[in-house]
Amino acid sequence: MLYCIGAAAELRRIDVAPPPQAPASLQWLTADPLVALVADAPAGADVDTLLAFAEVIAHYHAHVNLVPMRWGSRLADADAVIAHLHAEVERYQALLAVLADCVELSVRLALPEPPASADTTSGTDVVTGRSYLLRRRQQLRTVADAEAALTRIDGALAGLYRQTRREQGWLAGCRRLSAHYLVPRAQLALFRRRLAAALAAEPAHTAGLAPLTSGPWPPHSFAVDATATTDAVRKS
Repeated sequence: MLYCIGAAAELRRIDVAPPPQAPASLQWLTADPLVALVADAPAGADVDTLLAFAEVIAHYHAHVNLVPMRWGSRLADADAVIAHLHAEVERYQALLAVLADCVELSVRLALPEPPASADTTSGTDVVTGRSYLLRRRQQLRTVADAEAALTRIDGALAGLYRQTRREQGWLAGCRRLSAHYLVPRAQLALFRRRLAAALAAEPAHTAGLAPLTSGPWPPHSFAVDATATTDAVRKS
């Protein structure tokens, strides 16, 4: 299983022992100018195993620039990993340049569901077409308000991040609109101060379900192109 990919020259300049939670089979495979951190796939995927996978990547990312891989990214064997690195060398080098000296921070704004409305005309609990459309309009308005808030936050953070990506999903029991930021380590302290100020200026999203922030983490959200490639050759 693939954990991450880095530059061979950079790895040679450091001496970092594996973290305690690393599997015994963990090793670096070299295909100059790249290296890949790999290990045998575990038998299961419980919470502890998933956390250990993420912690191994974070451990090395604290010392070298890496393209973090998604859990479950696999190739058949060591020869297949080396062949993959040779085939994709230009793409990985370009991605390493983009991710260099950066971490990921995220902001997640709640998208609370409007309450279901009954058919007030008939006095029943049947949801009519009109009530459905009214509820849907409220959902779209909530998303639009969150998008506008994130746009204002983007503006407040201008110059402090290289890229940003957005997505919707469920987290902590609530649908949320998330913005992920690729932040240079040198800008991290200032980014966090500006982010706190920007969130404080968004009362519509701090009065109800508070926004969630997370990070700094390895830049998983900005390595999706890499994980898409390994998905194509993943072994089930």
